Amino acid sequence: MGDTSVLHINQAIMIPSIMSILLCPMQCCLHGISVNDIPKFLMKNPIVNNHAVIVPSDINDSPLNIPLMPQGVSYFPVQATFLSEYKSDVILKFHLTAEALAWDPGLSSYSLQAKMVCSILGDKLSAMSQQQGDRSQCR
Repeated sequence: MGDTSVLHINQAIMIPSIMSILLCPMQCCLHGISVNDIPKFLMKNPIVNNHAVIVPSDINDSPLNIPLMPQGVSYFPVQATFLSEYKSDVILKFHLTAEALAWDPGLSSYSLQAKMVCSILGDKLSAMSQQQGDRSQCR
């Protein structure tokens, strides 16, 4: 276990019967969070940032690295925050998603942006097409 951090997660789906919170990786990426969801055992040369959520820090140059665990789906364990932790000036706090609902998963602009970067077969398009369509905020 590492140091305690407070994670602010907005617009997640809580399913009490499975004691889990479902979080959309694209929503995190649009908020500037890197979600590297390929398990390390599938990587040729895995590094610490593989299969992890990387959250930039406003306080220092060292991002928060949240390792993901593979068990059917990728997850990371969390626990409820105590009020004292939430109010603490010592414990670092990170926002994984935007407070305001700034994204709509049904918008066609996401698929249009993807089409501008890759062909239907997944091949990268020309540099000119990529420059015109590069709206990615996922690092």
